[in-house]
Amino acid sequence: MTEENITESTSENTDDTVTAALDDRNERKTRRDEAAKYRTRLREAEERLAESDRRNKALRYSVLGSHDFVATVPGPHGSPQQVRLSQMLDLFGFGNLDIDDAVSEDGQVNRELIEESLVRLYEQRPGLFEDTKPRLQPIPGEGKNAPMPLDLTNLDAVLKRAMLGG
Repeated sequence: MTEENITESTSENTDDTVTAALDDRNERKTRRDEAAKYRTRLREAEERLAESDRRNKALRYSVLGSHDFVATVPGPHGSPQQVRLSQMLDLFGFGNLDIDDAVSEDGQVNRELIEESLVRLYEQRPGLFEDTKPRLQPIPGEGKNAPMPLDLTNLDAVLKRAMLGG
């Protein structure tokens, strides 16, 4: 081999090596860019999933709030009385009930579990509950002792009582 052939051969090898190194570098950059793109998509999907979970949980709480749950507990003289939790969310805060156990993903309410939890919570914190009996209010003009049930569901009656000063 002549000196000229050696120089050409070395030059070609160097060019091939540089080209291979540049190709390898470009390929790694392409792989990094693609990986970054998938990481970004993953983060976005995780954020959408978390938002969906928050909405699902809020929907479960609203489903639960649309039901009227009454627990039968022992009354002051041993006779059963029915009580209602003043704030339904207290069942989850103080009663250690998980919303996932109380309401399924398809919106079915586990009434038995909720009623059992209400009884347990009543035993621990009766101040969170209210009696289900209607409150008695005196009839205006009939004296202080004349009882009259206050029906808050009948808006006309409530407004008439308010206007009459009762």
